[in-house]
Amino acid sequence: MSKRLRDKAVKVDLLLEKAYGVPKAGKNINVLDELILTLLSHNTNDVNRDKGYAELRKRYPTWNIVRKTPREDIEEAIRVAGLAKAKSGYIKDTLDFIKENWGKLDLQWLRDRDPQWVEDTFTKVKGIGVKTINVVLSFACNADRFPVDTHINRICARLGFVPENSSPEKTYKLMAAVFPKGKAYSFHINIITHGRQTCKARNPLCGECNLRRHCVYFKNIK
Repeated sequence: MSKRLRDKAVKVDLLLEKAYGVPKAGKNINVLDELILTLLSHNTNDVNRDKGYAELRKRYPTWNIVRKTPREDIEEAIRVAGLAKAKSGYIKDTLDFIKENWGKLDLQWLRDRDPQWVEDTFTKVKGIGVKTINVVLSFACNADRFPVDTHINRICARLGFVPENSSPEKTYKLMAAVFPKGKAYSFHINIITHGRQTCKARNPLCGECNLRRHCVYFKNIK
């Protein structure tokens, strides 16, 4: 990856921070809680994800109880989050995987493990993709990982960091050599914010965008 792209990423990061501030990852986030929350976030919005999570914890206050609960009951509890049949299975499989391999439903120790080992290990579980586990690593473990969702994939392509037709998986690998080291969390959050407020999928507000001088998409539509 060229030095030009790395230098460009530093400039983009500074402009994003000027616009949106420097977000900080939460402290003392429970790693297993964050993993289940992230599983519920698939293909839904934050509001419905949070409603599904809250209802699940209200009905079944410990993960051990959830693990022993029939999948159909979990499905009913999380229905508002969408894809409840699939997600209930992912939750059950994840809790079983943790219990069978490490004896108790606790993942705080992941904070001290090599992030690549965590990614390789947990992506073996159905439902836990590269983006999911790296959200957990970034948000709950303070690891310098850069998860790629649809907003980030779109904006990284528009800015010319990755090819226009890059998949999220490919973008994740390419951006590992681009984003400013030590800034993965703030870069991730600010790009998402920028995608929601300005660099929208349809009708992006290019005239209001403070990144346009660095944007390949903007240069191509002028």
